[in-house]
Amino acid sequence: MKTHLSKVIQISAAHLLVSLTLIFGLGADVTLTGCKKARLFVKGDTLDVQPSQFHFFNAFTYDSTLSFSIDGLARETVGKFKLSEYYPTSSSFNLTNGQPNSKLININDPYITSQFANKPDNSTFTFQPNTSYIVFPTYQAYDTATAPLRNTVPRVNYFPEDIYHPYDGTTGIRLINMVAGTNGISLSISPHIGQGTNLILRPLDPNTQPAKASDSYTTTQKGLKKLTLSIGGFDYRYPTVLINFVPFDLKDGKNYSFFAVGDAKNYQNNLQPLPKLYMMEDGVPNSLKELTVASTAYGGAYGDYASVTVVNGAYNIPGLVGGLKSFLGIGIRFNSYTTTVQRWPISSAGGEDINLEDTYPYGVPGMQQRVATMTIPPGQYLVTNTPNGAYSPVYDQFNQIIESSLFYTMCLLPDNANSQKMGHLVMENDIKPDPKLFKLRFINIMGGTTQIDIHNGSPSGPVIASAIPYGEETPYITFQASQITQNLYVTAAGSTEPLFQTGKYDTPIPLPFNGGNSGTLFFMGLNSGLPYSGDPGYFKPYVYYRSDAYTNLIYSIPSAQIYYQL
Repeated sequence: MKTHLSKVIQISAAHLLVSLTLIFGLGADVTLTGCKKARLFVKGDTLDVQPSQFHFFNAFTYDSTLSFSIDGLARETVGKFKLSEYYPTSSSFNLTNGQPNSKLININDPYITSQFANKPDNSTFTFQPNTSYIVFPTYQAYDTATAPLRNTVPRVNYFPEDIYHPYDGTTGIRLINMVAGTNGISLSISPHIGQGTNLILRPLDPNTQPAKASDSYTTTQKGLKKLTLSIGGFDYRYPTVLINFVPFDLKDGKNYSFFAVGDAKNYQNNLQPLPKLYMMEDGVPNSLKELTVASTAYGGAYGDYASVTVVNGAYNIPGLVGGLKSFLGIGIRFNSYTTTVQRWPISSAGGEDINLEDTYPYGVPGMQQRVATMTIPPGQYLVTNTPNGAYSPVYDQFNQIIESSLFYTMCLLPDNANSQKMGHLVMENDIKPDPKLFKLRFINIMGGTTQIDIHNGSPSGPVIASAIPYGEETPYITFQASQITQNLYVTAAGSTEPLFQTGKYDTPIPLPFNGGNSGTLFFMGLNSGLPYSGDPGYFKPYVYYRSDAYTNLIYSIPSAQIYYQL
């Protein structure tokens, strides 16, 4: 005969009270065969039958401890980012058959008078027999203006644990997202040394239970792994946080759960610490450990999507096609995903403002109109560039593979013989800046050049990048960090005569080398003396700095035009 029992878990803190009712069924003759590895019922309150078991992971980042009660009795204090002991899903308390089998999960807070009960997102827990479970809270990030910390209301979730994995040279891994207010996270796993599979681990969906516990794990090779946690998608105004960890050894025949915890949004507001990543070998709760952070960075993509930044250097393409504002700019299509870039800032009258004065620090804000960033899923794309809002003429068309969680720059290259053609250059960005160094990549798409050198301090100063061919990019070059603005000059390869910084334009290209930044410097426009048959509204030389990633918001170098000639 099946006996229906109910259990109440109560989790309380200084500003938090969570009550939930679990409903389950157990057979009287059930024996627990799936959890032999970790039978940790130390409270002495199990029934004669061996039921399922569960333990609670305290992922609530806003308080130091939670008091943990079962059946109305205080059982233990669970520290932040710690595990409770295992408890059976039936006990010697509250065994009254007349107790209602409520399907409510009641969540309330001392500062909130309403109760959140029996709502669609408050699922009834149905614990299956012979199964081990991990129970954990998720919650929204607080906002100091509209949703203060004291109003935080968590939801309690659970997943089954699989404590068996064959000894076949592989291991099982899964990611559980407990970061406040975002589902845009992923964990990149790659071999530290030698060959092996690279993979992107997505978090489990707490709204969907696996058919069996083993279905929630991804199999990969054992060995020492490099791990990068990407956290984004919580607010379009905030960049993705990228956290690189010291390599971790995945053992043969084990199953591991990775717990991502913390509040990335309020970390970037300097209100919370950096999010963390914990690992536990399932079935061995004392193996729980925090992974050591190796470095951090910021990017522009959301979770497992990719970020593509389009920089328009095609000065030969007219900004206004036929004088129609509806065809303003260049339309960029990655299959059905679209964005638009301009050739030059647009004035309030609707035309190109070529004479816009450079009166702002680090360039003209309108310069951003020549740059656009789009977030797209990974896949195979047909990229088509046309006038915005039109399908012809086709300026350029090509196929491009976009990989998950990577950051790309696509540069539009000019064609000096045709006002309706352009080229392209697609490259992957560095998303792992070093907080103690400055990384800089150079791209030469300035018409009228073959190879250029970049000097620091003066046209005859030290060469920091040499013989950069037209239409190509250099690797990222590493420099010692310096917050002092460096004055850069451009010459033809092997020369000490300035290429375009002469006469009234004899001014340096200013750029600080702040540590923790990775960026790209674009040399664009048309140098004097080159035969040209494109649109007459072309530009003289100009230089644009693009921030690719950074480790510290305070010392980040903003993207901007830093040199141009009228």
